[in-house]
Amino acid sequence: SQTDASEIAGSYAERHMRLMTDKLSRQADELRAANVRLSHLNRVLAMVSSINAVIVHVHERNRLLEEACRMAVAHGKFRFAWIGLVDADARTCTPIAAAGDDPARFNRVGTPGPIDPVAGRGLVHEAVMMRRAAVCNDIEAVQHQIRFGPDLVRAGHRSAIILPLIV
Repeated sequence: SQTDASEIAGSYAERHMRLMTDKLSRQADELRAANVRLSHLNRVLAMVSSINAVIVHVHERNRLLEEACRMAVAHGKFRFAWIGLVDADARTCTPIAAAGDDPARFNRVGTPGPIDPVAGRGLVHEAVMMRRAAVCNDIEAVQHQIRFGPDLVRAGHRSAIILPLIV
C-alpha cells in the first residue's frame, strides 16, 4: 500500500540521514584533530625559526641560551623552558637559563641537581643517560618519581619534555 511504501521510504531516509550525519561528524572530528596537530607544528616551526635567528645574531653563550628559552615560551607557547649544563663527572645538571610563567623555577637557575640513578630516574636522568628525548604526558601520575614533581603539579604543569642537546 501507499502508506507502507511511504513509511519505508521515510525510515530509509532517516537512517540514511543518520549515517551521513555520523560520517560527517567523524570527519569533522578528524579535521579538528589534524588542525590541532598543524597548530602545534606551526608553533614549533616558529620557535625553531626564532631560535635560528638568535643563533645567527647572538654569539655570547648565556645570552643565546636565555633567548632560546624565551623563544620557546614566546613562540613555542610552552609555559616554561630551561636549559641546563651537565657535569658528567659530578653527575649533576645545573640550570643556566630559563624563561616562563613559573617564578619558582627561576630560583633554581644556578643550583645543580643530581642526575644519579640513586636519586631517582627522573626525566633529566633519562634524557642525559639515554641521550634521547624524555617525555612525560601525565606529571601528576608520576610526580613522586620526578624531581620537584609535586611542585610542578601545584604550579599546574601537566606534561614535560626534556631534550638533550649534545655537542
